[in-house]
Amino acid sequence: VWDWERYDQEVPFGFDALHFAAQFVRPGEKLAQSQESDFLNSVPPLLNEQGVDRSRHGLTLRLYLCEIAARYLAALEHGATPALRRRTDWVLMLLERELRQSDKPEGRP
Repeated sequence: VWDWERYDQEVPFGFDALHFAAQFVRPGEKLAQSQESDFLNSVPPLLNEQGVDRSRHGLTLRLYLCEIAARYLAALEHGATPALRRRTDWVLMLLERELRQSDKPEGRP
């Protein structure tokens, strides 16, 4: 159950673990950068635990970021709190960096 508010069985394995881990990143806080690093470093072990093939880790992360960004952007239309705006901006920036990284030959798996 990766997101109680919008439960869906038709998501890739690993979304539960990524969503839980991403909640520890608090954009706008003093430690946000290290929290993001901790989140990204947790991706391989979390996805390994979920049985996600290592070659699909990067794709799973990018799909999760796309999905959650779409949800956050839709939520902004119904009321943009500062915290939601910061979180949406963070997810979009991280997704952009991940997509740029995946375009490079030495990108994440």
